[in-house]
Amino acid sequence: MALRTLGCHLGRFQGIYRQLQPRSCGLAVLGVRGLPVVSLGVRCKSSGPVQVSHLDHLVLTVKSVPDTCTFYSSVLGMEVITFKGNRKALCFGKQKLNLHQVGQEFEPKALRPTSGSADLCLITLTPLAAVATHLQ
Repeated sequence: MALRTLGCHLGRFQGIYRQLQPRSCGLAVLGVRGLPVVSLGVRCKSSGPVQVSHLDHLVLTVKSVPDTCTFYSSVLGMEVITFKGNRKALCFGKQKLNLHQVGQEFEPKALRPTSGSADLCLITLTPLAAVATHLQ
């Protein structure tokens, strides 16, 4: 799991400012065989020594990036985007799933990336040094 502070996150985007707004957590049930999709908005508060603001992105390590793109775009309607050269990601709403091909991962990556694994990249309001101290 990757944690970044707001300052580090914004620095990656060369000064583009995005004001953080409180977000809702929700329960989403994916419709199966014609059943409706249910979403219940629930307000979540971050408590404790680390204040997580929101999910920046998720990284999926997959056996085949092309097959993964085909499945998620045709079955779930996600948009396939190409960024930073030939890297692939799946987008839906305000979310992004970066794809890493097993054996050809990009840095930073998991210690032992395996097909089917996922990495969460979170934005925290807590300074990164304080997060690291807390995790130790």
